[in-house]
Amino acid sequence: MSQGVINNYCTGKREPSLDTLVLISKELGESLDFLLGVSDYR
Repeated sequence: MSQGVINNYCTGKREPSLDTLVLISKELGESLDFLLGVSDYR
């Protein structure tokens, strides 16, 4: 994933697909609920 794509996600210019969110979650070792701000539990 390029820095430009990540920047677009961070600035709100684009939103990742569900598949991309799952990949990011796995890569970071965090739950999807935590990354989306739904839960405080990791």
